[in-house]
Amino acid sequence: MVLGGKKNMRVGWFLKSKVPEEYNPPQTKDSGLKNKRTGFLKQIYNLTFLQSAPLFSHITFSQVTICALYLAINVILSFLFNPRPTANPKRFGFLAIANLPVLILLSMKNTPLAIVPLAYHQLNYLHRFSAFVFILLSSIHGILMIKLGLQAKVTLKLVHYTGVVMFSALFIILFSSLNFIRRRFYTTFYIIHVVGYITVFVGAYYHGQALRPYVLSAIILHLSSSLWQVLKWKKVTASLTALPGKFIKVEISGLKTGWIVGQHVRVRMMGRKLQAIQSHPFTIASVASKSHEDKDCIILYIKAVGDFTTMLYARAITVDGFKEVEDSMKLHASINTENSDITNPACLSRSHTSNIEYHEKEEAATGAKFTLNVMKKILPKFSVLSGAMVDFHVEGPYGGIGWKDFENFKNLFICIGGSGISFLLALISHVLSSAQVGITVERVMVLFVVRERETAQYFAEILQNSLLQAKEFNLRLDIRFFITNKAETITSFEGIKLQWRRPDISTLMKEFLIDVRDLTGVGVLGCGPPELMKDIRSAVSMVKIETSKRVGGIDVHMEPFGYV
Repeated sequence: MVLGGKKNMRVGWFLKSKVPEEYNPPQTKDSGLKNKRTGFLKQIYNLTFLQSAPLFSHITFSQVTICALYLAINVILSFLFNPRPTANPKRFGFLAIANLPVLILLSMKNTPLAIVPLAYHQLNYLHRFSAFVFILLSSIHGILMIKLGLQAKVTLKLVHYTGVVMFSALFIILFSSLNFIRRRFYTTFYIIHVVGYITVFVGAYYHGQALRPYVLSAIILHLSSSLWQVLKWKKVTASLTALPGKFIKVEISGLKTGWIVGQHVRVRMMGRKLQAIQSHPFTIASVASKSHEDKDCIILYIKAVGDFTTMLYARAITVDGFKEVEDSMKLHASINTENSDITNPACLSRSHTSNIEYHEKEEAATGAKFTLNVMKKILPKFSVLSGAMVDFHVEGPYGGIGWKDFENFKNLFICIGGSGISFLLALISHVLSSAQVGITVERVMVLFVVRERETAQYFAEILQNSLLQAKEFNLRLDIRFFITNKAETITSFEGIKLQWRRPDISTLMKEFLIDVRDLTGVGVLGCGPPELMKDIRSAVSMVKIETSKRVGGIDVHMEPFGYV
């Protein structure tokens, strides 16, 4: 969101425990009516650049265009004033190292480009591509040097050995960065990345004196980002609550303001093992406090899908923390060796639930099962104290919707999948609070795609309160749930339309646009898995130019899930 006033420039950069004495909530100016030319130009962009590239559904044509321009610049510089490039390997080597500061800049969590604003995760695709260009140029340089060596035109020196070390480190980093390795062995990927780029820094520094300005500038960029990360750290205590569908509600008290809608924090659990070096991004589901009387805190809704999140879920559903899980493991290990299921440890014995309502815990953990192999994998990695409270280092906030004032659009189309519910809850709360100061959205259509009926039921109760508030401000809030897993019993939620299938986003968007009556513009927002984001982009690109001109244009913002 665009922030108004000098004091509000501080919002969205640092988490704070207190609301400033003269705090003013972020304000935006009503953008008023758009024009047909704006709608025409925006839809030309959506039609041309928003669609997914062939063979790479998670990359758009706009991203491909930017990568192509980046590559073209490097190709031009490789051959410019270089009549015999095969006899001049140094040109490719210098150009490779010249890409190093750019590579580091695009990887920075606290990038100066956030002022634009562009968040680090929005630049991740370009970081990966610049790394590819860096390795490509280094490879050409190395091959040409080997060729000259075989022709006895160069003699081995220290610089050649440092080049071999750098080249080896680059290819190890490249191999560890492959999607299936990064997702399956993220800790290994992270360690290799850290050790690898330190090796490249040292090797490049001693590879040639002329390269040192590039290396030192890259090191300065990296250190400044790391220092800024440390300044953003907050040590907090969070409470964990297990929810249906293997969701966890994390409540972080003590932090009341400092973030804006759509931002996320990175959570780090300090301990004796490797979890201390990893941070995990989660979208903030709550809005910042507006007064000292507010008791708001940071709320995160997390889906248990990986080691870290599964560990949190195991912690939330057990009464005595991991102690009970370990006891359960020993009990089951004496009966079955490898693939025995460990049922919800909180349901094994009621004698341990003297201070917690047994039935509430049992309901919260319905359907939760952990295999012995999973527990053997997770428990050695994490060591936490017993109880439902954990100590975190929270870093942030990061990201956000950027310069697009979506609450100024009279019509919002929101599509959410799974744990993207955090993004939705924060956005709806912000729209309702904006209505209190006169910035009123007229229509909002919400599509929430979720697997489990129990999960849908929990969040339906929260959104039903939003429906009641929306009526007070004459906001037409249309919420539709799409449950993809079949259920034995049919459920209905008051005020919420429910369907047992995946949504046809294109059809629903056309239906939504029919009722847009003036040139106020339409905001389309999405948060969820890459496949869902692809469907949203496809639906927007299929909108007719005449329709876009009639509504004043369609602006899009999406937050795909991923490892960043």
